[in-house]
Amino acid sequence: MKKKIIWIIIWVILLVLILLWFFAYKSMNDYTNIIKLNWWIEIPKEAKYHEIYSKDSWGSFHWDGIRYHVYTYENEDVVESMLKWLKPHSETVVVPTVFYDSYMEAIINWLNELEIDDEYSPSITDFESFYYEKQEDNSEIVIIKSEKKILYVIESFL
Repeated sequence: MKKKIIWIIIWVILLVLILLWFFAYKSMNDYTNIIKLNWWIEIPKEAKYHEIYSKDSWGSFHWDGIRYHVYTYENEDVVESMLKWLKPHSETVVVPTVFYDSYMEAIINWLNELEIDDEYSPSITDFESFYYEKQEDNSEIVIIKSEKKILYVIESFL
């Protein structure tokens, strides 16, 4: 009888561990969770987003390099309130980056380095607004909001 109870306990523990692993894997498979952990930027589920493209250049053992993700979304209001968006075509908006004079120059060079498929490369003409952030270690993120309800997320890790 005692062996039977021990086996039941072992199977219950094993089942719980498998379920925990499954839900943790499912959660970490969504790259927006990684963005939230790295940058404290959350793309809310209420935006009804869906990732349609991703590419990275794992530069080295340290996982530096460029990461690029493209999301479509449905709820414009949620995305609009998610960040403090800047207008890209304003003459007063120039974001200094580590190696480039402007955010546009950085984006173009990062995307050229990744060799993005033309279908998923942002068109400069349909940029509605963007968000830029730079961390102390000189890692940078640019999120571009397109008029076509598309978010382009470009990260550069040094």
